[in-house]
Amino acid sequence: MSLTLFQMLASLGSLIFFVAEWAGVVFLRRASAKLPWGLMVAGLCINTLASVWFLFAPIIGISPFGSGRAYEWWWILPQFGNVTFGLGFALYGLQMARASHRQGELEQLVSAMSEEMDRLREGNSRSTQSGG
Repeated sequence: MSLTLFQMLASLGSLIFFVAEWAGVVFLRRASAKLPWGLMVAGLCINTLASVWFLFAPIIGISPFGSGRAYEWWWILPQFGNVTFGLGFALYGLQMARASHRQGELEQLVSAMSEEMDRLREGNSRSTQSGG
């Protein structure tokens, strides 16, 4: 019984982390990264499903660690969810890094254009003063 209690507490602890992950993913839903966001949501759904299974299976009298082919894929499911979430998170990070780099390039372009406009204004004001 203590092992089952330990398993239930571990699943409950992982659900606490899922709440934080779900909150983060919900706040990112309006971001421009559609595929990475979808991968993160899919990974979280898989992980949440696996955690809920491991939490509630002993309560309803099913051993989540039973034998047979039906139980073998439950061991792979959380790892697949983690890989899916991680892939989406990495793709999102790469997209944000590219956007940040592009923003830096545009800021440099605006700064150079501003300096060029100031230089042209100075040249026009000098030519108007000397010509007039």
